[in-house]
Amino acid sequence: MANYYIYCNQLVQGPYSRARLDQMAQSGTINSSTQVCLGQGSPWQTYGTLPPAAEHAAQSASPAQSAVQEKVRFVCPHCGQPYLSAPSRLGQEMVCRSC
Repeated sequence: MANYYIYCNQLVQGPYSRARLDQMAQSGTINSSTQVCLGQGSPWQTYGTLPPAAEHAAQSASPAQSAVQEKVRFVCPHCGQPYLSAPSRLGQEMVCRSC
């Protein structure tokens, strides 16, 4: 099962299941322009560009992604300074080194 992370209210939040994302969209917590990623070096994209849940389940069964780990862009919730960190930090509350 895929775990999604969202960028909402200046924080990276998650992990959430696809079903939970869909519930959040239906309730208005997130919308089609909310930034979403799968972590592990996956690119950020808007919720509205995700394939339908049934298509995603079929894609998840495909071979594993490259083991190359990319950095993920975070924004410090205190000063707004963007910085890069490892995808393993997704879902953790972090601040930049300056704060």
